[in-house]
Amino acid sequence: MNYQKLISNGLFGCPYCLLLAIRYKGNLGRKLRYYKYANMTRKKGVAFFRIDRLATDYTNAWYHFSDMPKIERNWYIQNGFNPSKKVYCGLVPDNVNQYLSDFEFYRASNYKNLKSTLWFDNKLNTYYLLQPFAKYLPKHHYYIADGNIYPLSVETKHNFKVEDIMELIKEKAIAAKKCLGGHGDGFYKLEYVNGIFLINDKEISSNKLFDLLESLNGYIITDFIKPAKYLREIGGEDAFAVMRAMVIYDEVEGPQFERLMLRLGTTKSGHTQAGHDYLYIGIDDKGGFYNPLIELSDYDFEKIDKHPDTGKEILGNSLKNLDKLKSLVKEISGYLPTTPYLIFDIIPTEDSFSILEINSHGQPFNFEPFDPVKNSKYFRKLFNL
Repeated sequence: MNYQKLISNGLFGCPYCLLLAIRYKGNLGRKLRYYKYANMTRKKGVAFFRIDRLATDYTNAWYHFSDMPKIERNWYIQNGFNPSKKVYCGLVPDNVNQYLSDFEFYRASNYKNLKSTLWFDNKLNTYYLLQPFAKYLPKHHYYIADGNIYPLSVETKHNFKVEDIMELIKEKAIAAKKCLGGHGDGFYKLEYVNGIFLINDKEISSNKLFDLLESLNGYIITDFIKPAKYLREIGGEDAFAVMRAMVIYDEVEGPQFERLMLRLGTTKSGHTQAGHDYLYIGIDDKGGFYNPLIELSDYDFEKIDKHPDTGKEILGNSLKNLDKLKSLVKEISGYLPTTPYLIFDIIPTEDSFSILEINSHGQPFNFEPFDPVKNSKYFRKLFNL
Protein backbone atom coordinates (compact mmCIF):
# COMPACT_ATOMS: atom_id res chain seq x y z
CA MET A 1 0.00 0.00 0.00
CA ASN A 2 1.33 3.45 -0.95
CA TYR A 3 0.76 5.37 2.28
CA GLN A 4 2.27 8.53 0.82
CA LYS A 5 -0.43 8.76 -1.84
CA LEU A 6 -3.14 8.13 0.72
CA ILE A 7 -1.84 10.83 3.05
CA SER A 8 -1.42 13.34 0.21
CA ASN A 9 -5.13 12.87 -0.53
CA GLY A 10 -7.13 15.13 1.78
CA LEU A 11 -9.78 12.45 2.28
CA PHE A 12 -7.26 10.33 4.18
CA GLY A 13 -4.62 12.95 4.98
CA CYS A 14 -6.78 15.28 7.04
CA PRO A 15 -8.00 12.51 9.41
CA TYR A 16 -4.40 11.30 9.70
CA CYS A 17 -3.24 14.77 10.72
CA LEU A 18 -6.19 15.04 13.12
CA LEU A 19 -5.16 11.76 14.75
CA LEU A 20 -1.60 13.07 15.15
CA ALA A 21 -2.96 16.28 16.69
CA ILE A 22 -5.05 14.36 19.21
CA ARG A 23 -1.94 12.41 20.24
CA TYR A 24 0.17 15.56 20.50
CA LYS A 25 0.75 16.50 24.14
CA GLY A 26 -0.62 19.94 24.85
CA ASN A 27 -3.77 21.94 25.49
CA LEU A 28 -6.50 22.47 22.91
CA GLY A 29 -4.86 25.61 21.50
CA ARG A 30 -1.59 23.80 20.92
CA LYS A 31 -3.35 20.82 19.38
CA LEU A 32 -5.19 23.09 16.92
CA ARG A 33 -1.94 24.80 15.95
CA TYR A 34 -0.26 21.42 15.58
CA TYR A 35 -3.07 20.27 13.29
CA LYS A 36 -2.63 23.40 11.18
CA TYR A 37 1.08 22.71 10.71
CA ALA A 38 0.59 18.98 10.16
CA ASN A 39 -1.87 19.71 7.35
CA MET A 40 0.48 22.34 5.91
CA THR A 41 3.44 19.94 5.75
CA ARG A 42 1.21 17.24 4.27
CA LYS A 43 0.18 19.57 1.46
CA LYS A 44 3.84 20.41 0.85
CA GLY A 45 4.53 16.74 0.06
CA VAL A 46 6.51 15.97 3.21
CA ALA A 47 6.95 12.21 3.75
CA PHE A 48 4.05 11.02 5.92
CA PHE A 49 6.40 9.62 8.59
CA ARG A 50 7.99 13.06 9.03
CA ILE A 51 4.81 15.11 9.37
CA ASP A 52 4.76 14.64 13.14
CA ARG A 53 8.40 15.73 13.49
CA LEU A 54 7.88 19.00 11.62
CA ALA A 55 4.46 19.80 13.09
CA THR A 56 5.85 19.27 16.59
CA ASP A 57 8.92 21.37 15.84
CA TYR A 58 6.91 24.28 14.43
CA THR A 59 4.30 24.18 17.20
CA ASN A 60 6.91 24.19 19.95
CA ALA A 61 8.87 26.95 18.20
CA TRP A 62 5.74 29.11 17.80
CA TYR A 63 5.32 29.26 21.57
CA HIS A 64 9.04 29.37 22.36
CA PHE A 65 9.62 32.48 20.25
CA SER A 66 6.80 34.46 21.84
CA ASP A 67 8.95 37.63 21.74
CA MET A 68 9.23 37.42 17.95
CA PRO A 69 6.37 39.18 16.13
CA LYS A 70 3.69 36.76 15.00
CA ILE A 71 3.99 37.86 11.39
CA GLU A 72 7.70 37.02 11.45
CA ARG A 73 7.23 33.65 13.12
CA ASN A 74 4.55 32.84 10.60
CA TRP A 75 6.82 33.75 7.67
CA TYR A 76 9.53 31.33 8.79
CA ILE A 77 7.16 28.43 9.38
CA GLN A 78 5.13 28.97 6.21
CA ASN A 79 8.39 28.82 4.25
CA GLY A 80 9.54 25.62 5.94
CA PHE A 81 11.99 26.96 8.52
CA ASN A 82 12.12 26.93 12.29
CA PRO A 83 12.31 30.58 13.47
CA SER A 84 15.56 29.63 15.24
CA LYS A 85 17.24 29.73 11.82
CA LYS A 86 17.29 33.53 12.11
CA VAL A 87 20.08 33.31 14.70
CA TYR A 88 21.39 29.84 13.83
CA CYS A 89 22.44 30.70 10.29
CA GLY A 90 21.31 34.27 9.67
CA LEU A 91 18.34 33.31 7.51
CA VAL A 92 16.13 36.29 6.59
CA PRO A 93 13.72 36.97 3.70
CA ASP A 94 16.47 38.53 1.58
CA ASN A 95 18.59 35.36 1.57
CA VAL A 96 15.94 32.66 2.02
CA ASN A 97 16.77 31.01 -1.32
CA GLN A 98 20.30 30.26 -0.12
CA TYR A 99 19.09 27.81 2.53
CA LEU A 100 17.50 24.38 2.41
CA SER A 101 13.94 24.31 3.72
CA ASP A 102 12.40 21.46 5.68
CA PHE A 103 9.85 21.03 2.89
CA GLU A 104 12.62 20.45 0.35
CA PHE A 105 14.62 18.02 2.46
CA TYR A 106 11.72 15.97 3.86
CA ARG A 107 9.82 15.81 0.57
CA ALA A 108 8.93 12.17 -0.02
CA SER A 109 10.61 12.12 -3.44
CA ASN A 110 13.90 13.25 -1.89
CA TYR A 111 14.43 10.13 0.22
CA LYS A 112 17.21 8.80 -1.99
CA ASN A 113 18.24 5.87 0.26
CA LEU A 114 14.74 4.76 1.24
CA LYS A 115 15.10 1.19 -0.09
CA SER A 116 18.27 0.69 1.96
CA THR A 117 17.32 2.28 5.28
CA LEU A 118 17.80 -1.01 7.13
CA TRP A 119 21.47 -0.88 6.21
CA PHE A 120 21.90 2.20 8.36
CA ASP A 121 18.92 2.50 10.69
CA ASN A 122 19.89 -0.77 12.38
CA LYS A 123 23.37 -0.41 13.92
CA LEU A 124 23.94 -4.16 13.83
CA ASN A 125 23.35 -4.19 10.07
CA THR A 126 25.77 -1.27 9.65
CA TYR A 127 28.40 -3.24 11.59
CA TYR A 128 28.13 -6.15 9.14
CA LEU A 129 27.88 -3.85 6.13
CA LEU A 130 31.13 -2.08 6.97
CA GLN A 131 33.27 -5.14 7.70
CA PRO A 132 35.72 -4.22 4.91
CA PHE A 133 36.33 -1.05 6.95
CA ALA A 134 36.31 -2.74 10.37
CA LYS A 135 39.50 -1.03 11.54
CA TYR A 136 37.59 2.26 11.39
CA LEU A 137 34.79 1.02 13.66
CA PRO A 138 34.81 0.82 17.44
CA LYS A 139 35.27 -2.81 18.47
CA HIS A 140 31.87 -4.50 18.65
CA HIS A 141 31.95 -7.13 21.39
CA TYR A 142 28.41 -8.45 21.71
CA TYR A 143 24.88 -8.25 20.42
CA ILE A 144 22.12 -8.66 23.04
CA ALA A 145 18.64 -9.81 22.00
CA ASP A 146 15.85 -11.94 23.48
CA GLY A 147 17.88 -12.97 26.50
CA ASN A 148 20.92 -14.02 24.44
CA ILE A 149 24.37 -12.43 24.28
CA TYR A 150 25.88 -13.19 20.88
CA PRO A 151 29.58 -12.83 19.93
CA LEU A 152 30.63 -10.20 17.39
CA SER A 153 34.29 -9.11 17.15
CA VAL A 154 35.54 -11.50 19.79
CA GLU A 155 37.77 -14.51 19.23
CA THR A 156 35.66 -17.08 21.05
CA LYS A 157 32.44 -17.81 19.23
CA HIS A 158 29.76 -18.91 21.65
CA ASN A 159 26.98 -17.17 23.52
CA PHE A 160 28.08 -15.20 26.56
CA LYS A 161 26.62 -14.29 29.95
CA VAL A 162 25.97 -11.02 31.77
CA GLU A 163 28.95 -11.81 34.00
CA ASP A 164 31.20 -11.68 30.93
CA ILE A 165 30.07 -8.15 30.13
CA MET A 166 30.67 -7.08 33.72
CA GLU A 167 34.19 -8.47 33.55
CA LEU A 168 34.73 -6.59 30.31
CA ILE A 169 33.63 -3.35 32.00
CA LYS A 170 36.33 -3.90 34.61
CA GLU A 171 38.89 -3.94 31.80
CA LYS A 172 37.71 -0.92 29.80
CA ALA A 173 34.91 1.59 29.35
CA ILE A 174 32.21 0.29 27.03
CA ALA A 175 29.07 1.66 25.39
CA ALA A 176 25.68 -0.03 25.23
CA LYS A 177 23.67 1.27 22.27
CA LYS A 178 20.23 0.49 20.89
CA CYS A 179 20.42 -0.98 17.42
CA LEU A 180 17.30 0.93 16.41
CA GLY A 181 16.64 4.59 17.16
CA GLY A 182 18.78 7.66 17.49
CA HIS A 183 19.38 10.92 19.33
CA GLY A 184 21.18 9.06 22.11
CA ASP A 185 18.03 7.27 23.24
CA GLY A 186 18.94 4.38 25.54
CA PHE A 187 22.69 5.03 25.41
CA TYR A 188 24.81 3.89 28.36
CA LYS A 189 28.45 4.52 29.09
CA LEU A 190 29.58 1.76 31.46
CA GLU A 191 32.89 1.76 33.32
CA TYR A 192 34.63 0.57 36.48
CA VAL A 193 36.59 3.21 38.40
CA ASN A 194 38.31 2.65 41.76
CA GLY A 195 36.27 -0.47 42.43
CA ILE A 196 32.94 1.20 41.59
CA PHE A 197 30.69 0.57 38.58
CA LEU A 198 29.50 3.73 36.83
CA ILE A 199 26.66 4.20 34.37
CA ASN A 200 26.72 7.53 32.53
CA ASP A 201 29.12 8.76 35.25
CA LYS A 202 26.79 7.82 38.12
CA GLU A 203 27.48 5.04 40.59
CA ILE A 204 25.45 1.85 40.25
CA SER A 205 25.56 -1.28 42.36
CA SER A 206 26.74 -4.51 40.78
CA ASN A 207 23.30 -6.06 41.33
CA LYS A 208 21.47 -3.21 39.61
CA LEU A 209 23.98 -3.21 36.76
CA PHE A 210 23.47 -6.96 36.36
CA ASP A 211 19.70 -6.45 36.20
CA LEU A 212 20.09 -3.65 33.65
CA LEU A 213 22.33 -5.70 31.37
CA GLU A 214 20.01 -8.68 31.68
CA SER A 215 17.06 -6.50 30.62
CA LEU A 216 18.67 -5.11 27.45
CA ASN A 217 17.14 -6.20 24.17
CA GLY A 218 18.30 -5.18 20.71
CA TYR A 219 21.58 -3.68 21.96
CA ILE A 220 25.18 -3.78 20.82
CA ILE A 221 28.11 -3.58 23.21
CA THR A 222 31.07 -1.65 21.83
CA ASP A 223 34.21 0.04 23.08
CA PHE A 224 33.60 3.56 24.36
CA ILE A 225 35.74 5.74 22.11
CA LYS A 226 37.41 8.86 23.45
CA PRO A 227 38.32 11.56 20.95
CA ALA A 228 41.93 12.47 20.21
CA LYS A 229 43.91 14.16 22.96
CA TYR A 230 44.18 17.49 21.14
CA LEU A 231 40.37 17.69 21.08
CA ARG A 232 40.06 16.68 24.74
CA GLU A 233 42.45 19.51 25.57
CA ILE A 234 39.98 21.93 24.02
CA GLY A 235 36.74 20.46 25.34
CA GLY A 236 37.79 18.72 28.52
CA GLU A 237 38.76 15.13 29.28
CA ASP A 238 35.19 13.82 29.24
CA ALA A 239 33.78 15.93 26.41
CA PHE A 240 32.63 14.12 23.30
CA ALA A 241 33.89 15.21 19.88
CA VAL A 242 31.85 13.85 16.98
CA MET A 243 32.21 15.02 13.40
CA ARG A 244 29.41 15.00 10.87
CA ALA A 245 30.60 14.40 7.29
CA MET A 246 28.54 14.51 4.10
CA VAL A 247 29.47 12.54 0.98
CA ILE A 248 27.47 12.38 -2.24
CA TYR A 249 27.89 9.71 -4.89
CA ASP A 250 27.44 11.42 -8.26
CA GLU A 251 26.43 9.06 -11.05
CA VAL A 252 28.85 10.77 -13.47
CA GLU A 253 31.76 11.98 -11.34
CA GLY A 254 31.65 9.44 -8.51
CA PRO A 255 32.08 10.09 -4.75
CA GLN A 256 32.26 13.74 -3.70
CA PHE A 257 33.36 14.86 -0.23
CA GLU A 258 30.93 17.66 0.52
CA ARG A 259 30.88 19.03 4.07
CA LEU A 260 32.41 18.56 7.50
CA MET A 261 31.61 20.00 10.93
CA LEU A 262 32.36 19.12 14.54
CA ARG A 263 30.10 18.82 17.57
CA LEU A 264 32.09 19.32 20.77
CA GLY A 265 30.61 18.46 24.16
CA THR A 266 30.65 20.20 27.53
CA THR A 267 30.12 19.05 31.11
CA LYS A 268 26.42 19.91 30.74
CA SER A 269 25.84 18.05 27.49
CA GLY A 270 26.82 14.58 28.70
CA HIS A 271 28.12 11.80 26.45
CA THR A 272 25.77 12.11 23.47
CA GLN A 273 24.40 14.78 21.17
CA ALA A 274 20.90 14.08 22.47
CA GLY A 275 20.86 17.07 24.81
CA HIS A 276 22.09 20.64 24.58
CA ASP A 277 24.95 22.88 25.68
CA TYR A 278 27.42 21.61 23.13
CA LEU A 279 29.33 23.40 20.39
CA TYR A 280 28.88 23.38 16.63
CA ILE A 281 32.15 24.13 14.82
CA GLY A 282 32.73 24.53 11.10
CA ILE A 283 35.73 22.78 9.51
CA ASP A 284 37.12 24.29 6.31
CA ASP A 285 38.88 22.57 3.38
CA LYS A 286 42.20 22.69 5.21
CA GLY A 287 40.79 21.39 8.49
CA GLY A 288 40.64 24.77 10.22
CA PHE A 289 37.93 25.45 12.82
CA TYR A 290 35.64 28.43 12.23
CA ASN A 291 32.38 30.14 13.26
CA PRO A 292 31.72 28.20 16.51
CA LEU A 293 28.22 28.25 18.03
CA ILE A 294 26.81 26.82 21.23
CA GLU A 295 23.36 25.25 21.29
CA LEU A 296 21.61 26.21 24.51
CA SER A 297 18.28 24.54 23.68
CA ASP A 298 16.49 23.14 20.65
CA TYR A 299 15.96 26.73 19.51
CA ASP A 300 18.61 28.93 21.13
CA PHE A 301 22.11 29.43 19.77
CA GLU A 302 24.91 31.88 20.54
CA LYS A 303 28.26 32.72 19.01
CA ILE A 304 31.13 31.53 21.19
CA ASP A 305 34.91 31.98 21.03
CA LYS A 306 36.12 29.87 23.94
CA HIS A 307 35.04 26.52 25.32
CA PRO A 308 32.80 27.24 28.35
CA ASP A 309 34.54 24.66 30.56
CA THR A 310 38.22 24.91 29.65
CA GLY A 311 38.37 28.50 28.42
CA LYS A 312 40.40 27.29 25.41
CA GLU A 313 40.12 29.27 22.20
CA ILE A 314 38.22 27.47 19.42
CA LEU A 315 39.62 29.39 16.46
CA GLY A 316 43.19 28.59 15.51
CA ASN A 317 42.68 24.86 16.00
CA SER A 318 42.38 22.36 13.18
CA LEU A 319 41.44 18.76 12.46
CA LYS A 320 44.32 16.35 11.96
CA ASN A 321 44.47 13.70 9.22
CA LEU A 322 41.87 15.45 7.06
CA ASP A 323 43.11 13.87 3.82
CA LYS A 324 42.86 10.42 5.40
CA LEU A 325 39.29 11.14 6.45
CA LYS A 326 38.26 12.34 2.98
CA SER A 327 39.78 9.26 1.38
CA LEU A 328 38.01 6.94 3.83
CA VAL A 329 34.47 8.28 3.43
CA LYS A 330 34.82 8.59 -0.35
CA GLU A 331 35.91 4.96 -0.49
CA ILE A 332 32.84 3.93 1.51
CA SER A 333 30.64 6.02 -0.80
CA GLY A 334 32.06 4.16 -3.79
CA TYR A 335 31.48 0.88 -1.96
CA LEU A 336 27.79 1.84 -1.55
CA PRO A 337 26.89 3.57 -4.85
CA THR A 338 23.21 2.63 -4.56
CA THR A 339 22.90 4.93 -1.55
CA PRO A 340 24.12 8.23 -3.00
CA TYR A 341 23.53 10.41 0.06
CA LEU A 342 25.61 9.50 3.12
CA ILE A 343 25.93 11.38 6.41
CA PHE A 344 28.59 9.95 8.75
CA ASP A 345 29.04 10.48 12.49
CA ILE A 346 32.75 9.99 13.20
CA ILE A 347 35.03 10.38 16.22
CA PRO A 348 38.58 11.63 15.46
CA THR A 349 41.04 9.37 17.31
CA GLU A 350 44.78 9.84 17.92
CA ASP A 351 45.92 8.93 14.42
CA SER A 352 42.73 7.82 12.69
CA PHE A 353 38.93 7.83 12.92
CA SER A 354 36.12 5.73 14.41
CA ILE A 355 32.80 5.60 12.55
CA LEU A 356 29.86 5.58 14.95
CA GLU A 357 27.09 5.38 12.38
CA ILE A 358 25.84 6.29 8.94
CA ASN A 359 22.46 8.02 8.66
CA SER A 360 20.07 6.89 5.94
CA HIS A 361 18.65 10.41 5.49
CA GLY A 362 20.88 12.39 7.83
CA GLN A 363 19.97 16.00 8.45
CA PRO A 364 22.23 18.41 6.52
CA PHE A 365 21.11 21.39 8.62
CA ASN A 366 24.19 21.14 10.86
CA PHE A 367 26.19 22.55 7.96
CA GLU A 368 24.00 25.58 7.29
CA PRO A 369 25.80 28.08 9.61
CA PHE A 370 29.09 27.26 7.91
CA ASP A 371 28.53 26.53 4.22
CA PRO A 372 24.88 26.18 3.13
CA VAL A 373 24.32 22.91 1.33
CA LYS A 374 22.64 24.63 -1.59
CA ASN A 375 26.10 25.95 -2.51
CA SER A 376 26.93 22.40 -3.63
CA LYS A 377 26.10 21.55 -7.24
CA TYR A 378 26.10 17.86 -6.32
CA PHE A 379 23.60 18.36 -3.51
CA ARG A 380 21.33 20.48 -5.73
CA LYS A 381 21.52 17.88 -8.48
CA LEU A 382 20.79 14.92 -6.20
CA PHE A 383 17.85 16.61 -4.47
CA ASN A 384 16.43 18.24 -7.60
CA LEU A 385 16.73 21.78 -6.19
